[in-house]
Order: sequence, then C-alpha cells, then structure tokens
Amino acid sequence: MKGGGYRPWRTVFKSRVVYSYSVAGQRYAADRVAFGSNLTASLPGLVSGQSQRYVQGDKVEVHYDPANPAAAVLDCRMRGLWLLWVSASVFLAGAALLVGVF
Repeated sequence: MKGGGYRPWRTVFKSRVVYSYSVAGQRYAADRVAFGSNLTASLPGLVSGQSQRYVQGDKVEVHYDPANPAAAVLDCRMRGLWLLWVSASVFLAGAALLVGVF
C-alpha cells in the first residue's frame, strides 16, 4: 500500500438542532443541545433521537451565560456522568479486592 494506506470512505451521521432566542432585545442563534461531545454514528438511527425531541417551531427553554448570552445550551445536565461513577466504583472495588479488604 502506497500513500499512507487505504482508507475507505464512510458516511457518518450527526444530529443538529439549531434554535434562536432573544436576550435584552438582541437575537442569538445556537446549536448546542447538551454539554459534552456531539454524537456521531455510522447508522442514522443512533443519532436521530436527539433531533426528534425538538420539533421545528416548538418553544424550548434556553439556558445562556448572562456574561456571554451567545453561549447557550438547551439541556444543562451532564450526559454520561453515571458512567464516571460506575467506572470509579468498579476501580475502587477492584483495588479493595486486591488489597484484601473484602
């Protein structure tokens, strides 16, 4: 293989929700739905759930930074935070088993 190897093309899907809002008479637009990274997948069904939650024309509650109203998000919860707690618990339980606490 020449030129750095063979890389086949692959289609990747990403959900995008765009919303607009006003603060003190100034109009803003944003596309951040939640904190964290954006989900991309090779199957459209894996990313369509987020865009189906928000129907075009519906009113949504926008959370914005008062010091910088252009920075906004729809969902303030940290998704996937439970995974951090589960991982930490498994790690601590494994360490306790190795030390002989249990």
